[in-house]
Amino acid sequence: MTTSKTARRSRGWLQKLVCNYPAKLATAIAENNHNVRATTIDWLSPQPPRFEEYRDGMALKKLDLERLKPKLSSFWPKGGPVWDGLGVNVDTKERFLVEAKAHIPELVSSPSGAKGASLLQIRTQLTRLKRALGSGAPADWSGTFYQYANRLAFLSWLRDNGELAFLVSIYFTNAPDVPKPPPTKEQWEGALTVLRSYLGLGRHGLKEHVVDVFIDTAELSA
Repeated sequence: MTTSKTARRSRGWLQKLVCNYPAKLATAIAENNHNVRATTIDWLSPQPPRFEEYRDGMALKKLDLERLKPKLSSFWPKGGPVWDGLGVNVDTKERFLVEAKAHIPELVSSPSGAKGASLLQIRTQLTRLKRALGSGAPADWSGTFYQYANRLAFLSWLRDNGELAFLVSIYFTNAPDVPKPPPTKEQWEGALTVLRSYLGLGRHGLKEHVVDVFIDTAELSA
């Protein structure tokens, strides 16, 4: 198995999945979203030996989207999302932004830690997105579930710039290294219903570009 020696929980399971079962992941993504045309994906991260995760301009560089770097600062301040994984299919020109979870409490992220002008910029972008997606929820998207909201914002930004981007959320089930009992697929689905209800996300404009994948960790231990 190819993993870093210190990686645990979602990070460790994602490393195993990407490095040792890339075809399994590509198949699961295609099966869970009919808009995905790629049948194979070149996973740019996490990869050995350092299993780095990327953000901001470095994430764009890995995805061969450096042409968008001049536009990034007007969209989001420095210190944007750190992506658990990044993938691309050069033939279909599809890009895949990955977030992985192994334990349901991970869904509840801290509010944005930005201050001053940076926080104002973030709130402005999230408010625009919230309106564009038709959310009538009173929730502040820079507060509870901020992590999910900012991932959606970056997906929207890439799509608005003409890129065939997808947000892939990987939810690991039955992970033996999380607090007991580890979540099942049904429990994940219930938690995601709560998250989306809180954010006011029903049938929204980005839904066709969001992929939820459930992976049983028992299938990664063979």
